[in-house]
Amino acid sequence: GRLKSFWPKGPDSSTLLRLILCLGVAMMQRLAFVCGAIGVSIAAVVQAEQTLCLEDSSQLFQNLAVVSESPQEQKPLTKKVLDSVQTELKPSSTFINVIKDMQRRWRDHKAHQLEELQPWKAKEERKARAEKAKHRGDRPKPKPTAAEPKPKRVKDLTEEEKKALEQEARIAKFGDTMSLIVREPSGREFNVKFRTNTRLQVLMHSVCKKLGVSVEGTKFQHRDRELDALATPTSFGLVDQDVVEVSSPELQAQAEQKADRVTQGGQEMAAKLREKEHQKDRQEAANQKRLEKRLRIAKRRAVVEADEKRKHELKLKDAVTLHFEHLQGGKPVSVNLAVKRNNWLQGTMDLVCKRMNLDPVKTRFYYGKLGKKVLVRPHDSVRELGLQESETIAVTVGAAPM
Repeated sequence: GRLKSFWPKGPDSSTLLRLILCLGVAMMQRLAFVCGAIGVSIAAVVQAEQTLCLEDSSQLFQNLAVVSESPQEQKPLTKKVLDSVQTELKPSSTFINVIKDMQRRWRDHKAHQLEELQPWKAKEERKARAEKAKHRGDRPKPKPTAAEPKPKRVKDLTEEEKKALEQEARIAKFGDTMSLIVREPSGREFNVKFRTNTRLQVLMHSVCKKLGVSVEGTKFQHRDRELDALATPTSFGLVDQDVVEVSSPELQAQAEQKADRVTQGGQEMAAKLREKEHQKDRQEAANQKRLEKRLRIAKRRAVVEADEKRKHELKLKDAVTLHFEHLQGGKPVSVNLAVKRNNWLQGTMDLVCKRMNLDPVKTRFYYGKLGKKVLVRPHDSVRELGLQESETIAVTVGAAPM
């Protein structure tokens, strides 16, 4: 209607196009100003929307220009055309959803800041929103009230302070901790921790459960006084480290059975210990015999191995072992020496004389050959004389026989 009042004959297409473009740009700029917190993303969206609107408007008014430029008739724009233009210029649903999402995020951010910085004010706003949701419609505005004083922030307690407060509350309710000594009929004692303001029936049930007996028929005494189940240690007169004696037929029977087991077990244990000692002695004697036998076998094996080793070494060196014997004061004296087969026997003879403390000039050496004694000369060798391993050489002192 306003367009018709300005242009009775109807605006031309170029004027209408400029007007619509100006209105679209103004609207987009206003939206971009409102959402300036995230300007980069909004600017991109606005630019895209403007481009789409410009393309749609250009296409629309090209059609309008073709119609209006026709010389046949020039009719004013109808309401249908204006409605179609308004529909084409309406922002897309994607753009509207983006704007609504940004507004929601901004409201959530402000509410979070209000909860952290001004919790009392946030509480009032929550109440107002609840009332508004409950009663929809117009309501008189509430009268402004004075601002409530900001509550003082209580300092958080440390872990040690919390434990101290809990301990004080526990002591105030159950009393201080105390230790009582419970004595069985067998004489065994054990400690029980208790509270001074707790009834003694709790102690009775706990001890009976520990001992595995029933509460009925069990007596608890302290210095010839039977404990009262409904009394407390303070009212009954119990103090720390007091002795409470427990007695019942079940405990008495258990004590007697234990004593019998101890007596019988002691006798059996003594018999087992004696048998174990005898068995240990027999085992040690058998081990000693086996050890002695092993030592004898090891010694014989060592002698045999040493002799074999010596013979092997002599064989490698091409030598033999000669047995020299001499009678001194009616007692035989012997010396064993290894001699190479090709060496002269002079050095060996001098060594034998030195070991037997004999004069080399007067000492003579003989070996047996075909039942006869043959004199060994200094320049003879084992190979020349044909001496064998462990050959016996007789040593005498005196002139050589003729």
